[in-house]
Amino acid sequence: MHKFAEEGRVAIRHARTETMNRIKKTEHVSSDDQKHAEKEVQKTHDDHLKAGRCGGEGQRSGDHGSLMIPGPIPRHVAIIMDGNGRWANERRLPRPFGHRAGMKAVREAVEGAIDAGVAVLTLFAFSDENWNRPAPEISALMDLLEEYIAKEVAS
Repeated sequence: MHKFAEEGRVAIRHARTETMNRIKKTEHVSSDDQKHAEKEVQKTHDDHLKAGRCGGEGQRSGDHGSLMIPGPIPRHVAIIMDGNGRWANERRLPRPFGHRAGMKAVREAVEGAIDAGVAVLTLFAFSDENWNRPAPEISALMDLLEEYIAKEVAS
């Protein structure tokens, strides 16, 4: 169990580092907003490590790895939707399969936020860097987005 807890702490540190790097690279954000975001990331990181809420502790059964963290529900949650193509590649599937799986993850994130009482949910799903992808992949992503929106509007 100690091994899992340490792996959780390492994962939290890696997530903190990656998030801090993304914040630093974000354009069109004031330095005050950037500093505020960095403080929030650091506070969340520290709180999780102090509380020992890693390595599987606090997981709800049957919830695919969701964490149940005691305390107030945040008003605003932001999620960077990243890694769908890698997910597909690791499973030797075409990248569009990963993007479709990502759309399912969007649905789960939205439903989870609603169930938890989160007032604002921001999903970062397509960055400036994504425009450097091959044109057919960009087109497929935009088609998938249109399909998803049409399906959500219809339901």
